[in-house]
Amino acid sequence: ILVIGNSQNVAQIRMYEKVVEKGFNVILTSAWGCHIPKRLKTQNVWRESCNDYQENVMQELVSNLKNGDIVALISDFSSFSKSDNPYLKGFDMSEGSILVDGKPSDNRLRNYEFVKGINNLAKKFDSMGISIVVQHMGPLTRGLSKVQDCISLFKWQRKSCEYHSKSEHLRARKDFDASLRELRTKNSNFFVFDPINIVCPDFSCSYLSPKGTLLFRDRAHFSDDASAMISDKFFHFLIKI
Repeated sequence: ILVIGNSQNVAQIRMYEKVVEKGFNVILTSAWGCHIPKRLKTQNVWRESCNDYQENVMQELVSNLKNGDIVALISDFSSFSKSDNPYLKGFDMSEGSILVDGKPSDNRLRNYEFVKGINNLAKKFDSMGISIVVQHMGPLTRGLSKVQDCISLFKWQRKSCEYHSKSEHLRARKDFDASLRELRTKNSNFFVFDPINIVCPDFSCSYLSPKGTLLFRDRAHFSDDASAMISDKFFHFLIKI
């Protein structure tokens, strides 16, 4: 399994442990703040390293893939979200933060380019016997208070750690959801892994799991505990592929 994406996939390193224990080989690669596919050119402080990752690193890794391999795209996809709720913010949401052909991009254009780029990749991989897995967008937490603010050192002093209802997050990602469904319809080797019901099993999402463990390490990335919770589901998902 070749994992590509940005810091989201590194934060989930515990998710791959069960996969490796059960006999899979995992190559984990990442570029900070980078977007896939490569026509989406990030304008943040990591743009040079992202360009190198898109143009050189990924090309070299993909060239060594063989029949039966899996490419897992695990990234912060909140850049493809859309919401009227000011607290449900995504990463790089301003139109000038991601360029396409040197021009600013909005939600519609980003989703269009994502479908176009991944569709081309899926067609190429299909002829090679390679599958693609995309991890769906998780809860949008970047606009909320820091995760540390919801707890203290003592459990009995914990503040409320609930945040917006699951339905709001599902609405915010509906355009990206449509993009993934389109790709799934067009490509038999394309699969979607969705962790949202694991990290938000109820009507209202929370920073804490039912057992009281933190699900996020900061405003955007899953904690080790959350990654471990997801691991078993991810493994069985891969087995079905």
